[in-house]
Amino acid sequence: MLTRALADPDDEVSASGPAHAARTALEAVREQLRAVPDSGMSWGLLRYLNPGTAPALAALPVPDVRFNYLGRFTATGTAGGELLAGGDESVPLRHTLEVDALAHERSGALRLEATFSYPQGVLTEQEACDLADSWADALELN
Repeated sequence: MLTRALADPDDEVSASGPAHAARTALEAVREQLRAVPDSGMSWGLLRYLNPGTAPALAALPVPDVRFNYLGRFTATGTAGGELLAGGDESVPLRHTLEVDALAHERSGALRLEATFSYPQGVLTEQEACDLADSWADALELN
């Protein structure tokens, strides 16, 4: 598992290249998520418990990327401002890339921590690190 620290927010990041493309993609996803009624809170009910909609949703293809925002926490003793990229062969993954992110307050500052997981043989360690770095660069442009 590799650890990548988020760059200092005061660092300048180029607005062209992969970071710009990642930022554009993130903005498009953000706008799509804002359009989802009730922030998607009813999706699980429709997908798993509603017999009228569950089959249709189950038939959809599994996306390549799963993003899971775990929320905002105020805890001490946790690592902060890091991007972790790695693969754990003992845990089966359904996606090419799985990103778990959380925000937490530490020493009076709000920090973002994200773990990038991927199945071995689908992405290389370098590809996962490049994606994590591009994601961090795109976040810092906002």
